Amino acid sequence: MHLGIHPPGQEENAVVIPPTPDASAEETTVVKITVYGPQLDEDKISKLIRASADGITLSTPEITTIWNGARLRSRSLSGLRTATENRLEPGDPRQLENLQIRAGDDRHKVAVDIDAQSAVITIESADSAWAIGRGEQFRKILRYADGSPELRRWCTARLSGASLLTSTMIVVLLATAGVVDGRPSSVATAALTVIVSTIVGFLIGRYRERGNQTVLWIDGPIPGHGWTTWTVGERAAVLALLVTSCSLVANILR
Repeated sequence: MHLGIHPPGQEENAVVIPPTPDASAEETTVVKITVYGPQLDEDKISKLIRASADGITLSTPEITTIWNGARLRSRSLSGLRTATENRLEPGDPRQLENLQIRAGDDRHKVAVDIDAQSAVITIESADSAWAIGRGEQFRKILRYADGSPELRRWCTARLSGASLLTSTMIVVLLATAGVVDGRPSSVATAALTVIVSTIVGFLIGRYRERGNQTVLWIDGPIPGHGWTTWTVGERAAVLALLVTSCSLVANILR
């Protein structure tokens, strides 16, 4: 008598039924926006917060910053400013080094992460039209906040080196043509030209780096950058530029 017993793994007429796809599952659309060196004042930061919560059921976003090692959280920008003002650590409480904004519900999520180099906005939604539209809204807010991305890669060292190389090549060409000869005044003029151009390259590079550094100012418009905010190296470079420029002019007119 056949009892229908089969070795394991060899069941007769075994049928594998694939899992039924969940018709309720929705594909998530992700939109990511990156802005390098954003210059953000209180007005732009407030617009970012409002845009993060717009159209989301849980419309009150969470705002976070790390201030001298302490994580500060608030539901409003004014509350975050009060939290920084109450800290005893050194630093200007009106300027942040980083900022995170989080808002979301079951269908939509928005994350804004801003640090010293860039602002990254990530939008996730089951509604692709909503995600794309929200991305355009953030792009409009940040349209004039990007710190000159076309010159971002030209740092101080590269601009100084390029100026030194260019001026040296010019001096060599002039010497080959006989314009620069062996006279002391002629050699001094050539050397001062190289020094001046190198210092100019350094200062332009520092200016570009300042323009590409993130600014998060939570108390009104961003104040201007005066002489008092310059570093010792930048001040020394300006003084050296003035001295060498005067020496170059005097040497040419002599």
